[in-house]
Amino acid sequence: MIKRKTSISINIVSALIILVSLFIGICGHANAWFTAEHKNGVSIIINVGDIKLKLYQLGTTENEKRELYTNDVNADTNTTTKQYVELNGPIVPGEQTELKLKLENKEAGSTPMYVRYQFQLFMRGAESDIEIPVTIAGDNSWSETQTGFKYKSDGYYYYCDTDGNNTKLAYNASVMLMNYFAIEYEDVYTSSGLNYASSNAVYIKLSIDANLTGVFES
Repeated sequence: MIKRKTSISINIVSALIILVSLFIGICGHANAWFTAEHKNGVSIIINVGDIKLKLYQLGTTENEKRELYTNDVNADTNTTTKQYVELNGPIVPGEQTELKLKLENKEAGSTPMYVRYQFQLFMRGAESDIEIPVTIAGDNSWSETQTGFKYKSDGYYYYCDTDGNNTKLAYNASVMLMNYFAIEYEDVYTSSGLNYASSNAVYIKLSIDANLTGVFES
């Protein structure tokens, strides 16, 4: 029995290694899961209502931040603007892909507001785009001891107090949306093989809602 269990464990590890190798081999290291137009980057479509918020991608330090969205700059783009986020390498299932996104409520004329967001990853297909399930995490994720964004069943992350109730993001405050995202093995690979064909482009869609009442449309 001991030898059998050891063999099974080794086989599972070997299968995971083969899976990663197969996935990389099909998708490729060089831009296969990145947009062909922007090396080492993935396009991000940011949908924000008529609210005064700022969104940044952070680098290794707090001072290394790149603006992705501000209401003042993007007010004339029908609340939708297309940017690129910079990633450090290929998106590989089972591995964390670093992406530090920070939201700030610091624009002049803003006010405390309730906030929620949805993060989605899509693969471009020949006939239609396909959503790939992802998990995300951040330094300021919600817990019983600190406020932060808490995932709820409607697919959105809500800014909540320590009791898990929606609460306002104060004026002149900032909060991390996430530090990384990951694709799970079981979401891309089954006994029949890979769930997704190779694609030369993926993109991220980030939708941010905010209001003064805390009541969001479903």
